[in-house]
Amino acid sequence: MAEHIELPLCEGEPSAKSRGTIQEDNDSISSVTCTGENQSLLQNRYIEGHGDDDIDVLIEGKFDDLPPGKKYHIFIAHSALDGDQALQICKELESRFLLKCMYFDRDFTPAKRIDENIQHEMEKSVKVLLILSPDFLDSHWCDMEARLAVQMSFDRAFSLRIIPLILRDIDADKDLPPFLKPYVCIDARKEYDSVAKIHEAFYHSGVVDAAHQAELESKFAEDNRNQNGAHLLELEGKMMKSACFNASHFEFPDLTERDYSCMGSIEAQNQLERSIDVVNSSCLMRNYRIFKNGMFQYGISLLMSLLVAFLYITVGLSETFGSRDVNDMWNTHVNPGIFLLFISFPLIIFILRKFRNKLISLLRKSIWDRNLIYFDDTMCLVLLDVTDLGIPKLTTIRYDISACQEYTSLLLTKKSLVKQEVFDDIQFQARAKAMILRKLLEWNERGRLVNWQYMESGAYNRHNTWLRKSCVCQVLEKDIITRDVASRK
Repeated sequence: MAEHIELPLCEGEPSAKSRGTIQEDNDSISSVTCTGENQSLLQNRYIEGHGDDDIDVLIEGKFDDLPPGKKYHIFIAHSALDGDQALQICKELESRFLLKCMYFDRDFTPAKRIDENIQHEMEKSVKVLLILSPDFLDSHWCDMEARLAVQMSFDRAFSLRIIPLILRDIDADKDLPPFLKPYVCIDARKEYDSVAKIHEAFYHSGVVDAAHQAELESKFAEDNRNQNGAHLLELEGKMMKSACFNASHFEFPDLTERDYSCMGSIEAQNQLERSIDVVNSSCLMRNYRIFKNGMFQYGISLLMSLLVAFLYITVGLSETFGSRDVNDMWNTHVNPGIFLLFISFPLIIFILRKFRNKLISLLRKSIWDRNLIYFDDTMCLVLLDVTDLGIPKLTTIRYDISACQEYTSLLLTKKSLVKQEVFDDIQFQARAKAMILRKLLEWNERGRLVNWQYMESGAYNRHNTWLRKSCVCQVLEKDIITRDVASRK
């Protein structure tokens, strides 16, 4: 049986077996009595022990219910040095309170990038538990997890909330980064049952984060919007009725007052409107139901394959209509026609998907051309997001290249001095801007800009990028240095 593990307690505090119960609130889904006897009953009934050093696994289906689309109740973010304490918290949340936790040693997908694992599993979680310590604050990955959690908490599409827990050696007023200071933290050094407090915060979010959510959003929303790569607005395409195919195509609807407010300036609003016009009139959107993966695409491919096979067999039989040799007709025309059916079906699907990718590339290029018209004034980019082929999206991100342009121009100036080339500052600025736009275009064509969370992380945040990813001048600096070294050789 799994052993009940205690978190550090204050002196004189009672043990877990002598503690009281967690009272049920009107809005809570369930409450669990945490006396020693009932806790043992829960463990006997729901836990399969796998040794003292293993992570306890709850029997499938015995966790509390999860909202649709969610896989975990709590995503646990912690530093490597706090792994033992995080494991203790995970065990108690699952055994005592039946809350399914995302613990990275157990639940991350092998052979998948760490940042992709973090993004995917956090999206599938109801709340994020930040186990704060000096090591957490010094960790690059922990900082990324905390920033991503805060950013996703602003997005109503994720319905994510944050529960911060101070584990040790932190002054909340002095040590926490600005984006975490508005949150009320659970202090494990003062609570006699920190895990019960986490459970209380999970079901009664006002205990920790709801009371300060409005303050947090108003205080830091603008700061997040000013970060390069931050999402300003995300629009989803809607299926529209068609007389022929019954909802066969997608369109982006007219902008609402909230959408206009998110875009801010008139130029940015015009930029988005022109991009929507380009997308709605494209071949890709008019036939999107055919090009996206799904039963409709397979059905169209099957019909086309049947048509090809039918025509082949019909033409062959018509040429030998006077022949009475049935076996010869079957072997000469019917069998090859059936073989052609099986060959043409995957071939047609392959052609449709290659054609779809070409249309996506052309559409992204058309949207990019509209972006360049407004970019100098808006510093915004409208991007086509087809990561989820089921629903096409338009995502508007911010990217102010002015600081990167200055830095890249300085790099080019230093390089020209080494090579004794003569250019003025205006030419260097123009070359730097062209290099930056080419790199952004490359990222856009590869779908990286719209999936900013999967971009390469930088050792430091040079120019205020969202989630501390490498800014474009950091990437260009590597390219310039690499080319320079190669040219010297």
